[in-house]
Amino acid sequence: MAVVTQLRSLGLLLLMVFLFLTIKWERIEQMYLLVTSIIVGMILSLHGIIEKTFHRTMLVPNAWTNWKLSDVNTDRVYGMVGNPNVLAMYLLFIFFLTFAFEHYATKPNKVLLYISRTVILGTALLTYSRGAFLAYLLGLIVYIIVSKNWKFLVRVLLVGVISIVMIYYPTNMIADQSASTDSKEEVSYEPEHSPNNKSFLERIRSAIDEETISDSTEWGRIYIILKGIEIFKDHPLTGVGLATFGDAATLKYSSPIYEKYGIPEKVYADNQYIYLLVSTGVIGYFLLIWFIVSLTKKLILTLPRLYVNVFISSTIVLLISSLFYNTLEDKTFMIFYYSLLGFLIQLGADHDW
Repeated sequence: MAVVTQLRSLGLLLLMVFLFLTIKWERIEQMYLLVTSIIVGMILSLHGIIEKTFHRTMLVPNAWTNWKLSDVNTDRVYGMVGNPNVLAMYLLFIFFLTFAFEHYATKPNKVLLYISRTVILGTALLTYSRGAFLAYLLGLIVYIIVSKNWKFLVRVLLVGVISIVMIYYPTNMIADQSASTDSKEEVSYEPEHSPNNKSFLERIRSAIDEETISDSTEWGRIYIILKGIEIFKDHPLTGVGLATFGDAATLKYSSPIYEKYGIPEKVYADNQYIYLLVSTGVIGYFLLIWFIVSLTKKLILTLPRLYVNVFISSTIVLLISSLFYNTLEDKTFMIFYYSLLGFLIQLGADHDW
């Protein structure tokens, strides 16, 4: 059952590839898909802003209100998905989808589109997800380099500035004021010590401070990598198999190797590469690399340049985010990536350039 659970986690959204590969999507259907994605993104964003403003006490389950989060995480927006990193990956993909929708939008709709774009990016910033922003930033840089579309970079940066001014800072200010008002009724309050006052840049700098690295080595991502290397050395060729190390299945079922290697239960790898090395070994790892390279080569040879650039930059996002998350198990990102992949394979088959 553990293996079945993990195969489901990894393979369920692969159906999106075949769905978009076998069905011919008309222009109006493509527009509906984009509109639906943007509307859902807006709903999640507005909910996230409310969550932040009211300190996770409104429109969330009681269990979420009573979460015992660290000072680092208490001011992050978790959203309806209950995970700030997953939410950021999702919202940032929708943010870039809004630029694709411009080809369908009329002038009145474009005003709503610009507002949605600003709100979605502003909410993504409130997740303080360093890994997600790094992945999308590098994907954006690669896109700009291969497309030489510098105007697009300027547009993205402009929206970023507007989102910070109109969404990020006002939401933080309201949340801080609300926290200050509540605290006066209980204990003395010092704003400079409020978690909500930590800026996005401060959170980025904290990623490389000595305390963070020490904590990560003892329990966090560095600990997982070191344990993974230890296991990999014992099983270098084929690995220890699926559902055995830091994946969705081990969160539900006990792993048979945890006791041997002194790994506590409920550990999540948060690194797709070390997970693949431990689970599938060198053989599985290089088979996957061969598949990605072959697919990329085929699409480059069969697709128009614009779509090649989109595919390459999206794949860069996938590869970089996999350094920090089990991205292949992230349904919110992979549903878009696999759908895009199926669409591009079909497009390449229709236009054998």
